[in-house]
Amino acid sequence: MDTLLILRITVPLLYAVTLYIYTLEFRGILKERSVKPTIALMISVAIHLVFWVVLYSSSGKYPIGSLFGTLTTFVLLLSIIYMLIEYGMNDRSFGIFVLSLVLLLQVVASIFINPEGISSPLLEEVIFEIHVISLIISYSAFALGAIAAVMHLLLSKKIKHQELDIVYHKLPTLQFLRQVGIFSVYFGFVFLTAGIALGFFNASQVPEAGISLSDPKIVSAIITWLIYGIFVLIHMLKKLTAKSAINLSLIGFITILFTFFVVNTLMETFHLFQ
Repeated sequence: MDTLLILRITVPLLYAVTLYIYTLEFRGILKERSVKPTIALMISVAIHLVFWVVLYSSSGKYPIGSLFGTLTTFVLLLSIIYMLIEYGMNDRSFGIFVLSLVLLLQVVASIFINPEGISSPLLEEVIFEIHVISLIISYSAFALGAIAAVMHLLLSKKIKHQELDIVYHKLPTLQFLRQVGIFSVYFGFVFLTAGIALGFFNASQVPEAGISLSDPKIVSAIITWLIYGIFVLIHMLKKLTAKSAINLSLIGFITILFTFFVVNTLMETFHLFQ
């Protein structure tokens, strides 16, 4: 069994174990001598980084030019960003929510990733790489914003119905969730704007890519930018309600998932990245 195949199996398994440990802690039944959730996450991220490097070594290209190469990169960056937030906030209540998404997406990536189809020689340019990485970072931030929105909905419902169970006691405050959600959107919007701008610049330098405003991928990216742009604008005008923040975060992230799994697989695109 080759190293790449072993890592394709190992990475999602490690995330599954990490999710299990976070779940035990969330329920308050993690034994004192058990592996600490943060340590388990660090190990998972470290092995995932090794997997990413092996993908690069096996193909000679960064794994960001194909759907599932981009997906595993997205999962890696999402895990790293969450890990930094957890360290900075000293709060692991996000863990089971983030890791549930991480595990699901990494399982899909590990099953379908093809090292031979990582990238096209046409787009082996530094600007293109920065363009894609900027978009992936933005999507990772938006994912955390969407998770914060879901947690906000869950906690609001429990407060409204006075369901003071273990979930209520383990979740952070509504104010904390709002702050994380707003910060995630602002952070992601900066990188999304930069990524889209670099994409158009790169297209002007590589006309063979056939970039067109009728391209579903570009249309989807612009729609995503508009959704989060509205979020930022309304917040700057101090008219952002909790409901509108939650709705915009979830609609924006659904648009991102639509781009990943529908536009990239079922629709004809002028992006010749693969």
